[in-house]
Formats: sequence, structure tokens, C-alpha cells
Amino acid sequence: MRPSVMTFRVRAYGFILRLGWAIALTLFVFDLWVFPLGLDLKLWTPILSALNAPVSALSLFLPCLERPLDFPFGDCRHWGYQSGAETFARHVRFSVPVYVLFFYLPNILGASWSAWRRLRERQASSEPSAPGRT
Repeated sequence: MRPSVMTFRVRAYGFILRLGWAIALTLFVFDLWVFPLGLDLKLWTPILSALNAPVSALSLFLPCLERPLDFPFGDCRHWGYQSGAETFARHVRFSVPVYVLFFYLPNILGASWSAWRRLRERQASSEPSAPGRT
């Protein structure tokens, strides 16, 4: 098998895994926030708030009517004029791409760090040595 096909398969597999985890996390947060099913919310509220923090932080840039579930940062309460289906659709449409990007963040940071290190090494090796130094 050609290396380019193998690289594509590995990257596609990684994307599909990240997409699956993003969908699962979205459904987990939404279901436990809307339907706690008898669970103690004192225990689950900090956990759900931490899991939903990236989505909530980015949703602050949206108008109030377009926001998904916006806890812990948002103060927009849209339950009175929006159906549960609309809230679910908005939450899924907004949070899945946010989580996918969030899951790619370690790869992006690692690639940026290694490119920065290579650039510094290349600049250090191309600098002429000062006179009197060996």
C-alpha cells in the first residue's frame, strides 16, 4: 500500500474517532443537564460545567437567541421561548465542531512547538560566530 493512502487512512481514522467522541460528549452533557434522571446535581454540575466550558466560552460571541446550552458562563436563559428540540439542535450543531477542534488542539500545539524549535535551531546554526569564539 502506498504511504499517502496509509497516511490518509490514519488521519481519517483519527478524525472519525474525534468526531465520535465529540458527539458522545455533546449528548452526554446535554442529556445529563436536561434530564438528570435522579442523579445528584450537586455532584454533576461542576463536572458538566467543566465539560461544557469550551462550548460556553465560544457561545458568548453569539447572540442570545442562537446560543446552545450556555452554562457555566452564560446568563442567557432561552428556555421560555425556545422548544427543547430547538435547544438540542442548536447545542449539537455548535458543540460538536467546538469539541472536534478542542480534540485537535494538542496536535496543533505540538506541531507548532516542533516547527518553532526547528526554526530556532535553523536560525542558531546559520548565525555567524562572533570573532574570538570557536
